[in-house]
Amino acid sequence: MDLSNNKGIFNAKGADIYFETQGKGENLLFIHAGIADRRMWDREFSNMSKYFRAIRIDLPGYGLSDFTGGEYSYHEILNELLDYLKVENTYIVAASFGGKIALDFVLSNQDKCRGMVLMAPAVSGCLTIMMKKINCRKWKRLKKLQY
Repeated sequence: MDLSNNKGIFNAKGADIYFETQGKGENLLFIHAGIADRRMWDREFSNMSKYFRAIRIDLPGYGLSDFTGGEYSYHEILNELLDYLKVENTYIVAASFGGKIALDFVLSNQDKCRGMVLMAPAVSGCLTIMMKKINCRKWKRLKKLQY
């Protein structure tokens, strides 16, 4: 298998993942937003493959990737794919929901990330933190009403 210019379906746990690689050099992984698929990175993928081994995927249920059923984890799927492509470490470029996946991936696989560029990333646990703040404000208001 030519690892520098390759495309295909990788059978990950829980999903069949479409991926593309292009170029040679250090690895650069693109993770798309939740409203797009790998094609959102067309220009960047083409341009950066002149300097890097660019990698992009369709997340489960997007583009040419499918759900195969069962439980899965986005960041574990990334890890499986990188192992399949023999990627020891990579730079990551991600947007929105892809940024959330990138952050979760790095928290679980710190040795595999050389650096990240995140554009408007979502953050895991954010809703829980917001709910705690809302409840805290309500508690303060209730406390004031008691006096």
